[in-house]
Amino acid sequence: MAGQNLGDKQISSMHESTQWDNDLLQIRLWNFSFAWGIPLGKLQKIEFHKHASEMLFLEIFAGSGNLSTAVKDINLSVYAIDNKAKRHSQVSIHVLDLTKQSDVAVLLDLTCHANIASAHLAPPCGTASKARERPLPESLAHIKADPLRSQQQPLGLEGLTGLDATRVAAANSLYALTIVVFLILYVRGSTFSVENPANSYFWAAVAQLMSQH
Repeated sequence: MAGQNLGDKQISSMHESTQWDNDLLQIRLWNFSFAWGIPLGKLQKIEFHKHASEMLFLEIFAGSGNLSTAVKDINLSVYAIDNKAKRHSQVSIHVLDLTKQSDVAVLLDLTCHANIASAHLAPPCGTASKARERPLPESLAHIKADPLRSQQQPLGLEGLTGLDATRVAAANSLYALTIVVFLILYVRGSTFSVENPANSYFWAAVAQLMSQH
């Protein structure tokens, strides 16, 4: 699995600088805002001493749920989430559209309260792929796949319009949500991993979002 280390230091810094009160925690990343009804200081730690069947593996952006299928073999309960059910999946896919606040609220509630031993997130990388910078062969010249991000502008190139702007904004909201999920899991003492191609602009986008929280 290709990826990069997001770094405990960055996550810890976010945790220490986040403001909360007794009723509501709210975090802002760039122009995205997430809130949930339990402060970080009151989140229950993961209970690793429990039987495997009482611990949960959470897979977000699960696709066909292949990783969840493999995890089931070690008797952990699994909860796989994607924006659509896959016909050939061997696990139940819980359908959530994580660009919608109502569905985000469901995920954050689960992240705050379930006994999540481990989680894996694989945010979509279509708008962040460097493959967009490569010229297409003549046979595929009719396909529009212009670059949408750069190392200097990982959250989207200036001047994007129409569908390109909409897709980048939607992907950025999912990247911001990814940060919030692993912040909560970090505070609860869970383990987690995030997957994207090593050369994807996803990593630069996440770094910029974390620096601007």
